[in-house]
Amino acid sequence: MELKQLATICLLGVSVLANAERAYMTVELNSGSKYNFLLADKPVLTYKNMELVVNGEAATSYAIDNVKKYYFTDSETTGSELLGGNLPTFNITDSKVDVTNATSSQKVSLLAANGIVLETAVANEGGNATLTLPQAKGIYVLVVGNQSFKIVRK
Repeated sequence: MELKQLATICLLGVSVLANAERAYMTVELNSGSKYNFLLADKPVLTYKNMELVVNGEAATSYAIDNVKKYYFTDSETTGSELLGGNLPTFNITDSKVDVTNATSSQKVSLLAANGIVLETAVANEGGNATLTLPQAKGIYVLVVGNQSFKIVRK
């Protein structure tokens, strides 16, 4: 076999593999809920405290517990939510928490670990809200609608 033919076969093989690449990662929970992550967003998967942690952009992180399984698919799984597009996300700076992608007029609260409400805001029409983050080290809970996120200030 000539080198040209071998190179052509290799290129065809790479092309087929590239086209067979999966587009989504689906996470299925024990409850039956399913969530999709777009692989083009290059999510990073880790496990921490018995939770699957999926990090997208630097400002986006999802800690998911009660995971039954996760798998890769060519298309979005029926009956699932595309994460990153449907879940609220937040960005933490030294002094504030900026929430994006919330539902318009949705209540957003920051709680201390003991459950005391430190601050509450309402998401604007664009789904954005800003809360002041206490300077004290500790564990805080950000509540956006019926979802909660743990924030650790070290």
